[in-house]
Amino acid sequence: MALDVITSLKFRPDHCVVSLISTFQVAKLRTLVAPAQVIVRAAPLPAVARRMGALVIYPPVPQVVALLDGLGQLVQLESEAQLEAFWVTTALMSSYFGLLDEVVAWLRNQNVEDAVARSYVAATFNSLGSTAQARAADGFAKLVTDHSTPGGLNEQAFRELKAAGWTTRISEVLDLIHDRMGGRATFEDRLPVNGGRGR
Repeated sequence: MALDVITSLKFRPDHCVVSLISTFQVAKLRTLVAPAQVIVRAAPLPAVARRMGALVIYPPVPQVVALLDGLGQLVQLESEAQLEAFWVTTALMSSYFGLLDEVVAWLRNQNVEDAVARSYVAATFNSLGSTAQARAADGFAKLVTDHSTPGGLNEQAFRELKAAGWTTRISEVLDLIHDRMGGRATFEDRLPVNGGRGR
């Protein structure tokens, strides 16, 4: 569909093309938007509509930087490979909300009203996100430690999730999405239960 739209357009040499398409690299875009010379790839997240979150761009063309500045944390990258790595991580947005939904479902099973559960879970994870942003320089491993009382509930929960392969699976999923963006995998590729890649 994106290809159909782009090929129906006419470009001039003085056009500056800003692409939000995750799977179209600059080399591919260059052939599609010729004779336009300036091509920028950007990955804005939905929260930029509220001037929050992050927005990555490559290359950092001054007029595009000026256009996007203020929409959120503008991350200007030095290579297309970096842009694609950042873009891959955005694939975890729905997984994040899926995690919140699982927590709400568990509370619902404890006879908590949905509205109350959603409000509580949203406030709790929002505060954790604020902590992550405020203390990003500390490193998130330190926040794991700082939020885990020795022998406490958080230490136990993280220990069990890690032992179940939860943390490893995140890296495996990111590898799969990275491969898909690079044309080495498709939506049909899946991670089998025991790790590795399958269909």
